[in-house]
Amino acid sequence: MTRFQIEVRELRPLDVDPGALMTLTDAAKWLGLSTSALGDLMYRGVLRRVVDGDEPNPTRANRVFVEDVDKELARRRERKDDSRLRRRRGRPLSGAGGAGWPVS
Repeated sequence: MTRFQIEVRELRPLDVDPGALMTLTDAAKWLGLSTSALGDLMYRGVLRRVVDGDEPNPTRANRVFVEDVDKELARRRERKDDSRLRRRRGRPLSGAGGAGWPVS
């Protein structure tokens, strides 16, 4: 019995409309994340990465689908409206013995 199972996928060329893709930098700006955090989303499979073979600079060859970025942006906006994530009222503004409580 093996401890890990490995799935091997075949890499094949895709014909994708260039308008359906965006650079990682643009996607990070849209989502308000760093490119490192965007890499984590790609690693988890939230965003699908496409390598642009026509790009001469291999560092800039990575692209993501605009559709995936829109879905993640909608998910984050929905989550932001969640009451558990709202800032609580009545928190002290400073930690000095209760001083700094907002006056209501």
